[in-house]
Amino acid sequence: MSENLIDAVVTKNDLKEAFEKLGVKSTDSCIVGTAMSKIQYFPDGAETIFNALKETLSDGTLMMPSEISTNCDPATDGLGVTPEYFRNLPGVVRSSHPFLPIAIWGRNAKKIAEKQPLNIPYGINSPLDYLYQNNGKTICTKYRSLDIDLYDGSNKLGAAFEARYSNDFKSLKLVKGTIKVINLHPLIDFSCQWFNQKDH
Repeated sequence: MSENLIDAVVTKNDLKEAFEKLGVKSTDSCIVGTAMSKIQYFPDGAETIFNALKETLSDGTLMMPSEISTNCDPATDGLGVTPEYFRNLPGVVRSSHPFLPIAIWGRNAKKIAEKQPLNIPYGINSPLDYLYQNNGKTICTKYRSLDIDLYDGSNKLGAAFEARYSNDFKSLKLVKGTIKVINLHPLIDFSCQWFNQKDH
């Protein structure tokens, strides 16, 4: 019988040091996408990730996706362990959309959560618009979404953005994974141009 041996451990301080090297500041507003398995083993899992982010963004705002994709157990949903853990923490508020809410912690969390359009939930006056208007960042680990990658060309978009806007993102190898921090304002502007050209 084979066993999954742990050959590397990532601590809270390792994450904080990585965020600092990637230019994340205490006052930043960030949305985070995680894939713990890509980096290896975290003692206390999602709690370690959140505490590292909370201490890094001590005067800022932290957001994570909190979509309600199905009426199922979160353990079998595609959202992930960390966002579900984050959503249930004291002080975290969830935006008002019934299907595509965002979980928010930190500065202006309640105010941000109050506004989210029903028809275009990630558009103007949404939590993502707050990030756009306030020079927010996204912190993520590499993952693959088949629906998006195959049909919308997001991997090509990302590669084109990084080639053209090399000063607006940073990446750092951490054990077996990579953490990437991207400035959202130029990314969103570039994405709009990309899809406009692609669709025409």
